Amino acid sequence: MAKLNVFRRAVMPLLVSLISLPVVLLLLVLDSEPSLAPLPALSPSELNELEDILLENAPESTSRASQKSITLDAEELHLLLRYSAQLLVPSRPWTVQIVLSDGQLHVDANIGLLDFPSRFFLKMESTLGLEQGRLKIQQLTLGKLSVPASLIDPLLNLVIENMVAADPARTGLEELAERVSNLRISPAAVNFDIQWQSELIAGLSNQIQQLFVSDEDRRRIAHYGTLISSTIAAIPSDIRAVPLYTLLVPLFTAVREESAVSGKPAAENRAAFQALSIYLNREDIDSTTGFTNVQGMAKARPVEVRLQQREDLAQHVASIAAISASAGAELAQLLSNIKEAYDARYRTGFSFSDLTANSVGVALAEFATRNDASALEFQRRVITLTDDSEYMPAVGNNRDGITEEAFSDRYRDRSSLEFAQRLREIQTMIAERPFFADQQ
Repeated sequence: MAKLNVFRRAVMPLLVSLISLPVVLLLLVLDSEPSLAPLPALSPSELNELEDILLENAPESTSRASQKSITLDAEELHLLLRYSAQLLVPSRPWTVQIVLSDGQLHVDANIGLLDFPSRFFLKMESTLGLEQGRLKIQQLTLGKLSVPASLIDPLLNLVIENMVAADPARTGLEELAERVSNLRISPAAVNFDIQWQSELIAGLSNQIQQLFVSDEDRRRIAHYGTLISSTIAAIPSDIRAVPLYTLLVPLFTAVREESAVSGKPAAENRAAFQALSIYLNREDIDSTTGFTNVQGMAKARPVEVRLQQREDLAQHVASIAAISASAGAELAQLLSNIKEAYDARYRTGFSFSDLTANSVGVALAEFATRNDASALEFQRRVITLTDDSEYMPAVGNNRDGITEEAFSDRYRDRSSLEFAQRLREIQTMIAERPFFADQQ
């Protein structure tokens, strides 16, 4: 017995140390108070500035290879990071500060973590420098714990592996990084060249969409994709085009039935919009859902689905509704504005018709996902549609194909009072449609 007591006294300190080590590490890493003041949501003027940053640095063509030289100052980097945090982790306070110096980028971040009974914050300080033309973490501090240089790379690799395992869509970021060259950092700005390729752009677009698709939604999207294929297959072969409402009615009839089973009408509506967008834009549903040849279904034959005799308007409504339902109206509106400004600069011109269809998509998604009562009322109204004009204003008199120069002459820019007034007119036309009257 004496020997046993001696053994216990010898081993006990080691056991206590092993048990308390995780607690000690947590106390070193976590704080109960944020070290940086939380930043407010982006203002309308900041969103306009963000649109300009993305537009200025977009490739001139999405269908051919091109190289783009990009310059971002500290304020622009900060704006991009703020919006990314607001978009990807909206439920957590997330603050970041960036300081540029010769050949280095210093980042201070404050990330809200779990609530135990109170919220905890992780303070992270890091210095990134250039090594063989690429950014490399040179120094990393988590809370009061300085990570040894020899552990930084293994720790970073572990984090990346877990991120990819949790969401394979993030692997596209690595491919994007491979296209960056001539990276330079000065106290004034970060400069680099990027080689855009059509395959890379298409892949990134698909992967970004998947960031906002949950595993549960993938199953729903696959189900509604099957339903859309069946609906299209039932259309007589001599009919090459149908109005959008003839697809919406059977789709949301099924959505209503699924909602009665799942008890989640807003989630069912969201997945239906995603499946509809995939079909109308002729995208690969397998890559979004992860299911190959869903339920053995054949690919839906191409049938034009039109809105006011235009296939592109139906595509706009469905695409923006899917984005708005999944990632929020703010992102959907941002992408809509950038798309039209991009068209004005590089393609067919700014289109108020397209912008109207985009705004209808946002309005439909907000109605469909606001809450369960609104979602059910949305379904009830959709399945009684007899014409697309019940929710879509006529756009025949809208001016389309406006060049960037002509747009500037008429509206100055997208932050002008004249343009804001035009947007209000479009919103009024949408609100006056009978489908949107007296919402829940």
